[in-house]
Amino acid sequence: TRVSGWIAAHARADEVAARRRMNWFWLDSKLKTVPGYRNAHPHLDAGTSPLSLTVVVRDRSRLLHRLYSRGIEPYVFGQWAHPVMDALAFPDTEGLRAHLLCMPVHQGLTPSQLERLADILASFLPEHEFEP
Repeated sequence: TRVSGWIAAHARADEVAARRRMNWFWLDSKLKTVPGYRNAHPHLDAGTSPLSLTVVVRDRSRLLHRLYSRGIEPYVFGQWAHPVMDALAFPDTEGLRAHLLCMPVHQGLTPSQLERLADILASFLPEHEFEP
């Protein structure tokens, strides 16, 4: 859209990346001690500008509905399989597609929104602990 184009043209990539990294580290540190919290990528490489903090959960669809009911809209990783991917050649992909949920860490989140996200996740994650 025109608005998206304007935002992209006026955003400073270094500031966007720094804010996303800060949000990722803050949310990860806030959830580290919560039962059921399992970060799919527990290390963030230098220079990475994360799109999300990806958690591994049990009963993803139930958790997703619970989060939606509280106004949180995570990204659902692998909701649909890529049509040319051979699932038999990559058997782990089915498990990943069923258990990953990506929490927002974008630069537009305020500290109070991050705090709310962390509190809501902390209340739900113990019931959705992934057990391999």
